[in-house]
Amino acid sequence: MDLSQFALWDVDPVAFWIGGRAIRYYSLFYFLAIVVGYWVFHVQMRRGGHGLIPTSRFIPWMFIAIIVGGRLGHCLFYEPDVYLRDPLLILDLTRGGVSSHGAAVAMLLALFLYAKRYAYSFTEIADRFSIGCLLSSPLIRLGNFFNSEIVGREWYGPWAIRFPRFAAYLQNQWERGIGSEAGHGPLGWTAQ
Repeated sequence: MDLSQFALWDVDPVAFWIGGRAIRYYSLFYFLAIVVGYWVFHVQMRRGGHGLIPTSRFIPWMFIAIIVGGRLGHCLFYEPDVYLRDPLLILDLTRGGVSSHGAAVAMLLALFLYAKRYAYSFTEIADRFSIGCLLSSPLIRLGNFFNSEIVGREWYGPWAIRFPRFAAYLQNQWERGIGSEAGHGPLGWTAQ
């Protein structure tokens, strides 16, 4: 099969640099998802008759849940053997990243604690928050697309896309033996 017939997605995941630090598209989309999600939650809470101050009290809960849950999610979902062996690596923010799945779990817990703390109905709070989640989730997936990660199954249909950066990542993981004691040697194919 001639793979060159399929679209090639080889975009640099770094959007720009600030003072020697890479700002990735994933980070930008993640931030935009937070802003959109909170804004929609705020509008929904106001529609339900809740004031500006009680609604804005959720901001610290939200950020703590996203940062802590997202980081723990990445560490425990994607490389548990590494981080359980050396838990202090969790604090090394230059290694790895954040997981939207971990952030989602932490957000549910934060919503529950927020509702309990301010005597709201958890069902109402979760309902009002769900619309923002629905609108924010595609932004996270768009960030995954720019990172060439979570690409899905191999498929040869008319909309198939080649991800050489993802293929190179898989090849590196295999040859280095990530998650095991030793590398497996050459994979037998290249990302080219």
